Amino acid sequence: MDILRLSLIAWRDPNNHDLYVDIKRVLWISPDKHSVITISLGIKKGMPQSCSMKDLCEDLAYQRAEITTDDPFAYLHRDESSLSENERASRDRIHAVLGPLLEIHFEALLCRQKRGAFVTRIMKDHKWKKKEIYKYLRRYWQGGCVKNCFLPDWHLRGGKGKRKSCSPDKKRGRPSDAWLTNRSSDWGINVDADIRARLIKGIKEFYKDGRTFTSAFEDIKRKHFVQEMLLQNGVWVPQLWSVLPTIEQARYVYQTEFLDETKKLLNKVGRHRVNLQHRALIGNPNRLVIGPGSLYQIDATVGDIYLRSQLDPQRVIGRPVIYLVVDVFSRMIAGFAVLMEGPSWMGAMQALENAFCNKVEFCQGLGITISPNDWPCEGLPESILADNGEFLGYNAESLVQLGVPVHQAAPLRPDWKGLVERYFRTVHDRINWVPGYVHPDRDRGDPDYRLDGALTPRSLRELLVWCIQQYNLHHHLDRYPLTQAMIEDHITPYPAALWNWGVQEGSSALRAAVPDQVRACLLPRDTARVTRQGIRFKSLYYMCSTALTQQWCVKASLREWTVDVAYHPRSTKILFVCLNDGRTLEPCQLLERVNETSWQGQDLYDVEDYFKIRSIEGKVAKQSKTQRTASFVSKQEAIVEAAVQARDSHVPSISKSAQLKAIGHNKRLEQQYEQQQHVAKYLPAPQAEPGPPPPDSQDEYVPPDKPYDLLRQMRERRAAQWKNPSTPL
Repeated sequence: MDILRLSLIAWRDPNNHDLYVDIKRVLWISPDKHSVITISLGIKKGMPQSCSMKDLCEDLAYQRAEITTDDPFAYLHRDESSLSENERASRDRIHAVLGPLLEIHFEALLCRQKRGAFVTRIMKDHKWKKKEIYKYLRRYWQGGCVKNCFLPDWHLRGGKGKRKSCSPDKKRGRPSDAWLTNRSSDWGINVDADIRARLIKGIKEFYKDGRTFTSAFEDIKRKHFVQEMLLQNGVWVPQLWSVLPTIEQARYVYQTEFLDETKKLLNKVGRHRVNLQHRALIGNPNRLVIGPGSLYQIDATVGDIYLRSQLDPQRVIGRPVIYLVVDVFSRMIAGFAVLMEGPSWMGAMQALENAFCNKVEFCQGLGITISPNDWPCEGLPESILADNGEFLGYNAESLVQLGVPVHQAAPLRPDWKGLVERYFRTVHDRINWVPGYVHPDRDRGDPDYRLDGALTPRSLRELLVWCIQQYNLHHHLDRYPLTQAMIEDHITPYPAALWNWGVQEGSSALRAAVPDQVRACLLPRDTARVTRQGIRFKSLYYMCSTALTQQWCVKASLREWTVDVAYHPRSTKILFVCLNDGRTLEPCQLLERVNETSWQGQDLYDVEDYFKIRSIEGKVAKQSKTQRTASFVSKQEAIVEAAVQARDSHVPSISKSAQLKAIGHNKRLEQQYEQQQHVAKYLPAPQAEPGPPPPDSQDEYVPPDKPYDLLRQMRERRAAQWKNPSTPL
């Protein structure tokens, strides 16, 4: 690189290459380029020095020095409109004297032997001091030989930010109003090193957690400005100093000690809240990715909505846990999951399985028809970013078998995966009109939103599918940093458009995902029992081809055993029997005939909930049966006891053998008695028999019916009813 006039050449420290030892400005170069005149910018009273061009070139060639653009006097190159009237007047006054001289005799002033005559003439004509003239000349040469080099350094006046020393016997600052009113009162106290240290320690201790400075200052005085402790009424009471620093002094210490805004916030609200709410937003997550599938972010949150049971709509089952998986490159929601248990590996598995596999099949299970282009996310990503939660366990190692490494965000740093955190708010904003949504501004007396819940877990999944579709296809990413290639291809920043563009350009990091392999690694494992009715799992019965071929049900009639299974918590239809030590997964079919009801398409959570309620009802029924049995037995015993007492109250008048011989006769008498009692139930109520007719009556006497006449009438009515059922009995 050629050395030009006014160039800056910097020499670095051999021990620390990041530090400059000296910076020199080139003021003049001889016509034959053999000699150079420079001035050092780091020497306060430096003057121009001559050196050889050869030496400079050698330092540059051997990298002992370098040409730099880091000019310490760059602040002098200011716009004319930014200067005040006083600054321009001061600059023009100096330039009127030295400006013409520097323009005409610039080379002569650089020469030490000729410079003295010019300085003497200026001192004589303008009454300037020699020291003042050299100050202006040095400033002109070091500043870059421009007119603004004569600007005054008023910004360096006053010692701003420098701590002033004070004597202990003299009070600094204005006197207080109390001292001006009553001179006998104390003027105040100076903030020396000891008081300053006490205030700093107290501010760090008490001024935090959103407290006001006034309340924190009261605690600072009670804690750090105690003269002695006195025992009053059994309580140690602090006796404060007679003269205390004022709150204005404490604020001044706070402002001067904690000059950095980040340091102030760290002391007041803590590092965790600073990282979440006050950090600088200058990063770009696209720096970490090259295309779709390069990085997925996953996280879970509790949904702000109350759901009802799918089996019994009268039952409120609480708030769900929603998982989201987001692609960093395209901002597309690649997968989700809704479950009724806390954040766990099981919920993360459902979300990842949904993100890796085909969405058309998934939506068909919910009764929704979509095309592959509506939700094209399918395949294994290059990596996953999660928090320090469910992905720290042993189960997460199964993702390594799929070739998908998992990166963990730092503790208490959800902002490291800010995309998925922000999308939770997006999802909640799209369902805040649904009945049962949690309203934070609920007033006293308003209806309970928990009772307004109407959605079930399945219907919430259907609603979220449409919300995700709307977002992926039609949400305009206003702040997405488009690359030059995207701009040239006229890409509109929609998540689906960005995803498709990345796949077409060949920047996709996705890998093919075999559903059976994904399920083998992600589905949770459990044990099922082989019975005569089939493979029983969670009170449901299944069957597979291996069980039929090897006659498991027949063998189970002699002895039952357990097998390892892989299941899907979201559907009762998905169950796999683990064969060959878990290397093979054989699908099972749900037996509709054996199960008491149709569980096709139901959540396993609902099934477990249903059988849990059945179990509770069975225990309650068992307890009630015990009570009813006790009542039944008591009544039985009372009847038997009454019969025994009646038997024992009548002493038989004949022998035992005579009693046994009379059993047949007694049975016939009892039958006749039972018949008479049965016929009597259908006869009209008995009426009083009429007396003899008066003597003058001409009516003939009719005797009453005999018992056998009644039996004959009864037999005739029964025969008529047999022929015609509508005939009354």
